[in-house]
Amino acid sequence: MDLTQLGQQVWFGLINGAVYVMFAAGLSLVFGVMQVFNMAHGEVAMLGAMLLFSLVSYAGIPYPVAVLLAIAAMALFGVAMNRLTVQPFVGTSRLIVMMSTLALSYVMLHGSVNIWGTTPKVVPPPFRQVYDVASIAISARSIMIFGIGALAI
Repeated sequence: MDLTQLGQQVWFGLINGAVYVMFAAGLSLVFGVMQVFNMAHGEVAMLGAMLLFSLVSYAGIPYPVAVLLAIAAMALFGVAMNRLTVQPFVGTSRLIVMMSTLALSYVMLHGSVNIWGTTPKVVPPPFRQVYDVASIAISARSIMIFGIGALAI
C-alpha cells in the first residue's frame, strides 16, 4: 500500500468516525439527560434520511430547503415520539420505557419498508466537487460531513 492509498483510507476513516460520533452523541445525550435508552434511535435517523430523500427526489424541493424541512419535521416527530412512547411511562421501570421505544422501532422499520421498499436509496449529493489534496480525493460532501461532526463534538 502506498502513501496515497493510506491517506485516502485515513480520510475515509475520519469521515466514518464523524458519522459514528454524531450518532453516538445523540444516543448519549438522550440517555444522559432523560435516562432513557432509545431503541428507536437508528430508525429515527433513517426516517430523517428517507424524508430528505423523498423531498429531494420525489417532491423536487431544492436540497437546502429540503434539509430545513426535514429537520423541522424530525423535531416535531421527536416531540410526538417523546409524548407517546416515553412520557406515559416516566416513573416506571427503565425497561418499560426501553420496550416502548423498541416497539416504536419495529413499527418504524416495517412502516418504512412498506413505504420506501427495500432497494437502497441515495439522496443526490448537494456538492459534487472533488478536491485533490496530495493525491488524495476529498469531496466537498465529505468536508461538510467532517465539519458537522466536528461541530457536534
